[in-house]
Amino acid sequence: MAAPVTPVLAQQAEDSTLNSADAGWRDAPRRWSLRVASRAQQIYQLEVVRLGFEGRVEAMVRIGVDGTVRDCAVHRSSGAAELDALVCRAIAQSPPAPVNMDAGGQAQEVAVVLRVEFVMVDDLPPAGEGSETD
Repeated sequence: MAAPVTPVLAQQAEDSTLNSADAGWRDAPRRWSLRVASRAQQIYQLEVVRLGFEGRVEAMVRIGVDGTVRDCAVHRSSGAAELDALVCRAIAQSPPAPVNMDAGGQAQEVAVVLRVEFVMVDDLPPAGEGSETD
């Protein structure tokens, strides 16, 4: 993968770009996004969880015709710069994304919003607590 991308405040994306990206965001790209989220969670556990930050980050990611990430920018901040930067770091450390193909079979660049939620697991109730009903 290319050099790590730097998160920056995203420009408001055009609705048409997001809509076309969402339509093409299917099985293989979802698996890729889960790998990115998993990597982000690993970094979170190693570097950030001790700071007590939690939140949801939405990153605008542009994926080139060859699957490489061309740009990563924070679309909606978690409120913690450490978490925001972590998502783009995880993307930079992940394998290339699947190539997006149009209806004619031609590779095309696509912009997608990747959402990652960071939650401290110590705050979750123990398994089974409160889940049983009488």
